[in-house]
Amino acid sequence: MISARRDLCDAAACAAAAVYQDRPVGAAIPRLPGYHIFDCFDCSTGQTGFQAALLRCAATGTAIVAFRGSDEHLDLAAGINLGLCQYGANRDNLLDAVTSLHAPHVLVCGHSLGGALAQYFAYDLMARKKVSAQRGLSLVTFNGVGGVAGLMRLHGSIDPEMRAKLETVHFAHPDDIVVDIGGNLGSQIHLLPDADPAPAPLLKCHGMDNFLPAQDGQSRLTGLAARPDRPLRLDRTADLIGPELQLLILEWMGGRRASATFRFLRLLPRIPSDERRDALRLISALSPVRPNWRAVEH
Repeated sequence: MISARRDLCDAAACAAAAVYQDRPVGAAIPRLPGYHIFDCFDCSTGQTGFQAALLRCAATGTAIVAFRGSDEHLDLAAGINLGLCQYGANRDNLLDAVTSLHAPHVLVCGHSLGGALAQYFAYDLMARKKVSAQRGLSLVTFNGVGGVAGLMRLHGSIDPEMRAKLETVHFAHPDDIVVDIGGNLGSQIHLLPDADPAPAPLLKCHGMDNFLPAQDGQSRLTGLAARPDRPLRLDRTADLIGPELQLLILEWMGGRRASATFRFLRLLPRIPSDERRDALRLISALSPVRPNWRAVEH
């Protein structure tokens, strides 16, 4: 199982963290000896925060495609829209770049909204027969937005055989709710240990630093408990009021909580009744004084 491969999961964590720092082509990667930046990809509009990096190990030929999220406020808002605009504007260039390497193994990873982008890309590598799972393709995400809802919009359906063959692991902090947006290609979420029963602030538990190896080099990603994936049901809500819900989240995260609360109360009647509970769970998880929704869910 990929979750038992400490070296692979830690490499994914280091790459997913490294893509948050601007580095030129050819630059070495901290904590990833032998890897360098082979190519960088930025969103041409500069408005969505899209950024991905293609890393390559000269000794083994292994390639890592790492997707970053945008900043914290944009990330949560863009997550409602599943990052489809960001991905569509960059997909073909990324596919061509990875194909040109003829790498013996491709590791695709991402944090937050980058988790959804990583799932789209790994699936497209298989769907377009650019890389086969048998030849070597792995997917690792960290507190990632799920990719299933977005893939359904991109492709109309998901091939169950390809989904089963893709070597996948999703890591999350137990208090993070972003991992429950969209639905994940893997069926389980591997949870970091958390001895504190009180919910952690979202931006603290959501950070990529939670998943990096400790200072003594010990992995934080081994021996973890797992829970089933339990995606929030917000598909019709996103279709009906997605842009307005994005503005609400931006207001809330920006500290304008009175106006955001008023906006949410006005939107509530337009949210499909069977999705209101999950919409409330999402909004309440953004609060600095968070209810213990983890206890409520169980």
